[in-house]
Amino acid sequence: MPEELRRNQHLVSKGYQRNFADGQWLAVLDAHTGQLVSSRRSIGVNWRVADFLSVVSPDGDVDDSLEREFGRSERVFLNVIREIRPHKPVTPAQKTALDALAATHAVRSLSFAVAHEAVVSGTIERRSPGLARDERAVDAFTREWGRPPDPGELEAIVAAVARDFAASPDLLASGVRRVAAGLQQLLGKWTIQLVGSAEDLPGFVLPDHPFLHGSDGRFGFRDAGAIGDADLIVVPISRRLVAFYSGNQLRDVQVRTKKGVRWVNSLLLQGARSEVACHPDDAQETSRLIRDSDRYPPEKFDSITIR
Repeated sequence: MPEELRRNQHLVSKGYQRNFADGQWLAVLDAHTGQLVSSRRSIGVNWRVADFLSVVSPDGDVDDSLEREFGRSERVFLNVIREIRPHKPVTPAQKTALDALAATHAVRSLSFAVAHEAVVSGTIERRSPGLARDERAVDAFTREWGRPPDPGELEAIVAAVARDFAASPDLLASGVRRVAAGLQQLLGKWTIQLVGSAEDLPGFVLPDHPFLHGSDGRFGFRDAGAIGDADLIVVPISRRLVAFYSGNQLRDVQVRTKKGVRWVNSLLLQGARSEVACHPDDAQETSRLIRDSDRYPPEKFDSITIR
């Protein structure tokens, strides 16, 4: 593959997109207006960002090992996930594969990148003043230079170190790798409820950020905060299947009405940053749902019966 194409990395993997596509084609819509962006966009070019998880050194050397790791693992767990069926016991291997899919796409996203930057900046802002006043820092400086620091000198050193840390080219990649591993372990403690869609109905959608977590009617890293504090976690698996994470084992559900599909899709849409994809045959229905989204408020989802 040419270098310029390989370095354009998918936020949502091609194999995952294929679960919702007609072959390699997806319809893509504006998640806020319902306007059709493309009636048939290839999974090969959909939702890509140049060097999103690459570590580019000041000399221009590129380390894309994390993206390669994700690519290798996805080829394995996507094949396992495709064997999941409603009303059939989910095997340990299938659950592990689903947790890997969820964890990967929770953090390989622009939403996580924004949240990660905010956490790093907030941590630096809160801790830097204290570090500059820490007696251990003063003692270390005195031992190193044979004199106590001048007024403001330690503050300037701490600020410079913090700037270098925040500008580190591997900061995001390291955060993604660390959080993905921890999140997969966290998800492993929960069970899943499968929600399927009948073949004669429109299917489920795939947002540009497919992992959705929420708490008290708020969704995403910005509004709902940490995933570990969420009371709702939803992951679309395919056009006909969605997984809800739960602390208790719940019975699987087969949706048999268009209204039921709309309720589930209205929830999935809460994770979208700007676009949502679907099978081309579902484009008109998805556009209509987005335009009528006020009829399906997500805060009422827990109080309705999905049929």
